[in-house]
Amino acid sequence: MISKLETARLMMAQGIPLVIGDGRQRDILAKIWRKERIGTHFLAHKKLKKETR
Repeated sequence: MISKLETARLMMAQGIPLVIGDGRQRDILAKIWRKERIGTHFLAHKKLKKETR
């Protein structure tokens, strides 16, 4: 679980949102695409321009 959270942190820092869902659940990807309230959602951080870093 820690590696999933580390990956989530890295992706969010790059401006990429993600959802961690139970891969054993039937049609999990379709449910995520339909924006059902399922899994753990991580919102992306606003990506900074190179000049402001």
